[in-house]
Amino acid sequence: MDEDECNEANSQRKRGLSHDSESEDASERVVRRKMDQDEWKVLVKFKEGHDIKSVGPVALTKFLREKVGEIARARVHSDGDLMIVCKDVGQQLKALKLKNVCKKEVLEVKKRMATGEVCRGVIYGIPADEDLGKLKDSIEGGHAISMKRLKAWRFGEKVDSLSVMVDFKGEKLPKYVTVGYLNYNVRMYVPPPLRCFKCQKYGHIAAYCKGTQTCGRCGGEHIYGACGTGVQEKCVNCGGSHSVGYRECEARKRAVEIQHARAEGKLSYAEAAKRGQAEPKLVRLATRAGKPLVDDEELLVIKKREFMCFIAEVINCTSQAKHRSEKTAIVVKSANRYLGIKDITWESIYEELQNRDKSEKPASLSQPSSQLSASSLQAKT
Repeated sequence: MDEDECNEANSQRKRGLSHDSESEDASERVVRRKMDQDEWKVLVKFKEGHDIKSVGPVALTKFLREKVGEIARARVHSDGDLMIVCKDVGQQLKALKLKNVCKKEVLEVKKRMATGEVCRGVIYGIPADEDLGKLKDSIEGGHAISMKRLKAWRFGEKVDSLSVMVDFKGEKLPKYVTVGYLNYNVRMYVPPPLRCFKCQKYGHIAAYCKGTQTCGRCGGEHIYGACGTGVQEKCVNCGGSHSVGYRECEARKRAVEIQHARAEGKLSYAEAAKRGQAEPKLVRLATRAGKPLVDDEELLVIKKREFMCFIAEVINCTSQAKHRSEKTAIVVKSANRYLGIKDITWESIYEELQNRDKSEKPASLSQPSSQLSASSLQAKT
């Protein structure tokens, strides 16, 4: 190869390397731009009666272009929320100041983290009058993005509970957080089962239901409450003699299990339902044997293998323990490890067992020894 050919080959090689490096830079810029857009997402929630779905795409695009700018994209969710994906922080600040969108009044506007960057948990024991804004700023052990007080039914109405739902930044949920001197355990948030108020089936909402109108009380093809007199309750999902909202309905229990699978594996409803069908059947244990369960807090759902591991560990470890307190501690720790029971201490169980022993001890055993000997002599004679 002469000198000219060598120079030409070197120049081609340099041009090829330059082209490759430019391609790599371009791909990196695309990934970086995608990450930036995920960080600049804004979620807009609307007041009741102000449905953004009734706004046409042309009018919505024109409004967003005038108020926010040339954004990356927008999307209307199935629940009526509007997701705005901005290109930079300036557009995000403009979107966060929106009070209405095409004359639809806004209820709340907040930043939205990228999918997979937020995990949701629940902390318990927070007084109802606690300022959640100050609480969010005081939490240590996890980066709290937002908080929301959960509701509970009390005497037929919804009131503020002592539970607070927290969105943490990151893919891993912290085991506990601290607020000042106090520690709070963090549990995975599992949303309630999704039930359609039209056909009463689980897994979708009425806005996208293609089924027939069904009564949740008697199972008839009419709206709720139009059953008439003397009609017996009947669940359209399992056929039992109860309404569809009954907490011990087998169909509802199945829906609760699917929600747990969705939260644990971050799956869609269809994927969680399909996975549940392939898994072995679960063992259900009532914490109070012989008595009906009144809520899901008293329902323990575990897999057979976990239950067998719990039994085997208790038998193997308690056989080496000498004192009753040691055996109790082993049982509670095994229940924590295999059954997921984390809110019960072995000290409380040990104290409860002692109190029951005292209350159930026969009266004859508590009599003085002199009286026992006298009564035994009379029995012999």
